[in-house]
Parts: sequence; structure tokens; C-alpha cells
Amino acid sequence: MAYHVDPGRLPGGYLGVDVFFGISGFLITHLLVAEHRTEGRIALGGFWRRRALRLLPELLLVLAACAATARLTAGRGTGIGDGLRGDTLASLAFVDNWWQIHQGADYFHHFGSPPLLQHLWSLSVEEQFYLVWPLLLAAFLRLARGRRRPVATAAAALLAAGGAAVSLGRMHTLGPGITGGSRAYFGTDSHCGALLAGCAAALVLPALARGADRLPHRGCAAVLAAFAVLAGFAVLGPGNGVMYGWGFAAVAAATAVVCAGCALGVRPRLLDTAPLRLVGRHSYGLYLWHWPVVVTANALWPETSATVRAVELLAPLPLAVAGRRLVRRPTALLRQRPDRTRPRGGVRRDGAPHGRTSLRHPALPVLAGAVALAAAAVLASPAWAPSALETQLRAGAKYEATLAGKGGDAGAGVPDGSYGTAADPAAPPAPVPAPPADAGPAPQTSAPSTPSAPSTPSEPSAQAPSEAPSLAPGSVDGGDITMIGDSITLGSAEDLHRVLPGIRLYAQVGRMMEEAPDICAQLLAQHRLRGTVVLALGTNATFGPDDVDRVRAVVGDRRLVLTTVRGPFPWQDGVNSTVRAYHARHPEVLLDDWYTTVASHLDLLWIDHVHPRGGAGTSLFASGLAATLTAGGS
Repeated sequence: MAYHVDPGRLPGGYLGVDVFFGISGFLITHLLVAEHRTEGRIALGGFWRRRALRLLPELLLVLAACAATARLTAGRGTGIGDGLRGDTLASLAFVDNWWQIHQGADYFHHFGSPPLLQHLWSLSVEEQFYLVWPLLLAAFLRLARGRRRPVATAAAALLAAGGAAVSLGRMHTLGPGITGGSRAYFGTDSHCGALLAGCAAALVLPALARGADRLPHRGCAAVLAAFAVLAGFAVLGPGNGVMYGWGFAAVAAATAVVCAGCALGVRPRLLDTAPLRLVGRHSYGLYLWHWPVVVTANALWPETSATVRAVELLAPLPLAVAGRRLVRRPTALLRQRPDRTRPRGGVRRDGAPHGRTSLRHPALPVLAGAVALAAAAVLASPAWAPSALETQLRAGAKYEATLAGKGGDAGAGVPDGSYGTAADPAAPPAPVPAPPADAGPAPQTSAPSTPSAPSTPSEPSAQAPSEAPSLAPGSVDGGDITMIGDSITLGSAEDLHRVLPGIRLYAQVGRMMEEAPDICAQLLAQHRLRGTVVLALGTNATFGPDDVDRVRAVVGDRRLVLTTVRGPFPWQDGVNSTVRAYHARHPEVLLDDWYTTVASHLDLLWIDHVHPRGGAGTSLFASGLAATLTAGGS
């Protein structure tokens, strides 16, 4: 929760999901093994029924609340309800993680308001895992009779440990990267390593307990592992390259050690307090409510303040408490057995004449209400409600596609690469999704460069600030400029072409500096790399001087321009320090200081505090680059 409220203060807070996975795998496996030991079998139907009764009632309540919130805020352009209907259906089916992958979502980078239900990816991973793991465990434990019990348990533990290694290895293979990182992070196959590590720890626990007397330092191991996890919370940010190497594996192993240590008698007294027990009782509700609260608060009050952050931290607890109390009685009715009113004899219990068997289940009205609530949540959720920023990005992509269709890039003879990738910078732009028929016309997001487009900026402040570089459109020739950028460049496409006519853009949502050498190399091989190369990158991940050196090795003596970045992401200062230090060591590399340019005009940024708003914001971005090129002797 703290990570979602303020990622900069706890860069590795997202690892809390992996810690929870480890604890969950440990506890569930321990309970299943205990049930098999006492009952002689695992009642799989009962296990899945209990999980459904534990998870679905509060989930339905949150889905309905999110649908209502999205409808109430639909007219404000926040975008918090965009695609909510598909997200709701995916959440009900517990496949939200695969839906996020299909949508091309990124857990760590968002444009405007992130999806209201994106946090449910982890619940989906859990439930998919618990459809399969109990079946495998039950199959192994069926062999665990008499002398074969230790062998069967050891085989199950080896299966879990091997599965954890395979999953963590897949995490390493798939990530990091733009789509690879998201696929690795959201995928069940690649992100169940911590769950399986916890399962393995639970299975070896009996053997550890038998040898506990020979493990005098087991408490120290658990404490050291706990400190390692806490250190990960403090320093292992999502942009840290070690995470997909050994970071996630280390967190999974440390969590398993902590779980085993606590089960062997290492009691964390600091956690055994009344406030933390309250949090523990309502942890599921806190998990469900906190993300929608954070997203909604940030969308409605984009100027983040201490008050807003306090609301984001504190409001989920009363919502979780109220939600649990609201569903407690209906859930209790669902646990009751049906009342069979026909006895073995011919007379009913109430003395009435015997008739047809009456089977009354007190949960039937509750089930009907749950179905109605789920249907209402789906139907009330907007299918399409893009934010103004998303509209701006679509407009930028569409504008680039229009230029490419007109052959607007100096006789290159190929489509413009606004959506090109490192593997194929000449790839045509991705199709721009058309709005639904009832969505109305999309607003213009930037100053037009063709007379046919009306000048209707998307923001009230249509004029560039007086402190912005004062350059007439077209005063700098863009015909010798190749610009490789991310979503900031894409959203500013119209103003870049207006201020720097003839510029060639290669902008893609989520692009990182690590892709730039390959893009430059391919453009160079195709004789399309121009004399000035602008790298407007660093918003999506950090980079170092070695990355810039690799680009310079490709572009040769062409003039290179680096830009600073601004945003609430933890690598902002690192990127800016790298760029400024590189410029100081290599004065021939120009520095476009976007961080400083926009510092006194933060109102020209969208609610994500990263992207410039269409109109004055994107004009400031383009004019700042033009001023840098002019000062550098363009």
C-alpha cells in the first residue's frame, strides 16, 4: 500500500506481492498436508468452496463500487473507467493477469490513470495456481502411506522446488524489457516461483522439525532472511536490472526461510500487537480496496498533497471493515446446509400432511443477489472511457500515420516509424482504435500543423507560457533530425512537426534507452539516420553512460542530443545525473533540459506528472528542443 501511495519512499514495495505469495503457498500447503494427515485425504471440493466463499463476496462488492465510481467520474476525462468492463469480466474469471498481458499493460508505467482493477492480477495468479497445486499435492500424498510417506513428501517438495526454479528461470528469460517485462511480471508461469518456494518450505517442515535440535541457529537464519526482505523493499526498485536476474529468486528464498523459521518457533513478537492483528484480519479487504482508492484519489486530486496521501493510506481500512461486515451474514448463509423437511416417516416435522419433498436452501436468495450484483458490475462498467492523455497519444499516432500516408518524410518511400520497434523501425504505425459510435468526437490535443484541423487545444491554457523559448514555427529546420522517443515524444508529435518541420520521429509507448543502439543501427543500414539524432528517452527505465556510448558507437560523428526527464518514478534523478554528467564530459553532445524547462510550469503536465498536456505543454516541449538545437548551432 505504501508503495502505491508513494513509490519514491519505498522503491521495492512492489515485492510485498512476492512475499505474500510465499506466505500463501506455505500456509495453504501446510493446511492441506495437515488435513491429509488427520482425515486421510484432501477434500478438494471443500477446499475450493471455502476459497470461493472467502474471496468472492468482498470482490463482488469492490467490483460494483468500482463500476459506480467509473460511471460517476466518466465526464471528467480522468480515464479511470477505461476498459473497466473487460477488466471486470477478467477479474470475475480470475484471469486478469492474462488480460493485462493481452492488453499490453505495464504494472510499473501508466499513462494518466492506471486501470482500477489492475491490482487483481495477483489474485488471478493465486487462484489459477490453487486450481492446479492441490490436485498435484493430493496425487502425491495418496502415495504417502506408512513407510512411503517420507518418500512421497520429499518427491512433492522436490516438485515444488523444481517448479519454483523453472518459474524464476522463466522470469529471467522473459524480462526485463518493454513487453517482456510485463509478460514476465503478470504471467502465472513466470510469477509463481514464490508460491512454489513457500509450498516447498511447508513440505520440508516436518523434516526440519525433527531435526530442530540440531539447528541451533535457525532463529538467526529467519531474522537475517527477514532483514534481507526489508532491504529489498528499501533498495530494489522496479528499474533495478538485478530483479529479473536474481532479485525475485532471492526474495522468494528469503520468504520461505522466514516462514519455516516462524513455524519452528521463532516468534516475531513485534507483529503480535492489536493494531497489526486488526490489519491481518482485514488484509484481504485492504488489498481489494486500496488500489481503487489510490487511483481515484490521484485522478480527482492530481496535485498530490499530504492530505491526499493520508486519505489513500487510511481510507482503505474502514472500507475493508465495512465491506467485511456487509458480506458476513450472506456468507454465513452460503455455508449452511439445505433444510430437508421430509423425515423418513410419512409425517413432516411441522405436523403437516406429507407431500412432496421440500428442499429449502437459505442461500438461494444470496446466490441470486450475488449473480445480480456481478451482472450489475459488468453492465455498469464502461467499455470505453479513455483519459484525455490517452486521446492525446492516439492523436499523435494518428497524425504520424497521416504523414506517412502522404509520403511526408522526404521521399523515404516507407511509412513513418512512430510505432516502429527496435527490431523493425520501419514498421508501419499501429492502427489507432476508433472510438465507439456513442463516444462523440475525440478532442484535438495539440496545435495543428495543417489548415484543415481546427485549433481546439484540449486544455484551457492554449497559449504557451511567457517563459518558454520564443521561436517561430519552422525557424529550425527539422529535415536533418531523427528523433527517437517514448510516449512523451508521441504525444507531442504535432507540435514537434510544427516547430521542427521535416523532423523524423520514431516514438513508441514504453520505449527505453536500451533499444536505441539497435534502432540507430538499423536506420543506419537503411540510410535513414540523419545528421542530428535526438534521444528523448529515460521515462520508462534508468540507463547509464555505457548505454549512450553504445549509441555513439553506432551514429559516429553525427550530432547527438540527450534529454532530461521529469516524473514521480524513482529513477528520475539517476537518469538526469547520467545525462548531465555525460554532457559535461562530452560537450559536443547537446543537452535538452526538459526537467528544468517544465519546472515552473508543472500545471502543463497531466495527472501522472510525466506527460505534457496537449497545446501549451507539448508546445513547450517542442520549443525547448528547438531552442537547444539553435543554441547548439543547428
